[in-house]
Amino acid sequence: MKLDAIFVPQGVEYQTVRRAFDRTHALALPLIVAIPVGIDPVRQFLKTWKTQHPQVSRVLIMGLAGSLSPQFAPGRGTLCHECVTPDGTQVTTKSNWVESLSLNLSEVRACSVETPVVRVEEKRQLYRNTQAQIVEMEGLAVFEAFSEAAMVRVISDGSDRNLPDLSDAIDPTGHLKSLPLTFTFVRQPRAAFYLIRGAIEGLKTLKKIAETIARSIETNGEKMKA
Repeated sequence: MKLDAIFVPQGVEYQTVRRAFDRTHALALPLIVAIPVGIDPVRQFLKTWKTQHPQVSRVLIMGLAGSLSPQFAPGRGTLCHECVTPDGTQVTTKSNWVESLSLNLSEVRACSVETPVVRVEEKRQLYRNTQAQIVEMEGLAVFEAFSEAAMVRVISDGSDRNLPDLSDAIDPTGHLKSLPLTFTFVRQPRAAFYLIRGAIEGLKTLKKIAETIARSIETNGEKMKA
């Protein structure tokens, strides 16, 4: 199984996946690439990145996501081949190669959004309108750019809790602004505590999945050498 690149939202998600792969001695490690937050920032990022890496075709997105369904609680890993937007845009990819990773994750549909979904009522409305089980902010852009793409997301917040509104903490290029983020957490401490607690739980699972993928690549490399 050949995996060319893994895209991970910048920050702690990227650092978690990066550390998992740094421990392996696989011969053909994929590129681990930090991407901005949001559909349009990722589109802009990939316009340049793809011209610099024309050989890349088979990619994986990894990171955290929110749940839109009561069936998916924080810490649960998911696998996605299909992204839809609130206005009905839909992209499906070919990713049978993922089966070789033996991840045993729940297959879901993802709703890709431009701004964070923070209210329980918004989550319920998205679920009714799109039938997506998870919500995230980068998948659609990557799926548009690569036909052989798949997405692994770990739930960090449930469908039954409000989150702090992080819209002001994300700049137009998809980068987090630390000062507005701090102010948001101070203004909404209860929601911030829930977000942080869920993120910690989600990152633990994300780390385990990344290590599983790294070991699978390492094992496949050893078989090719034999």
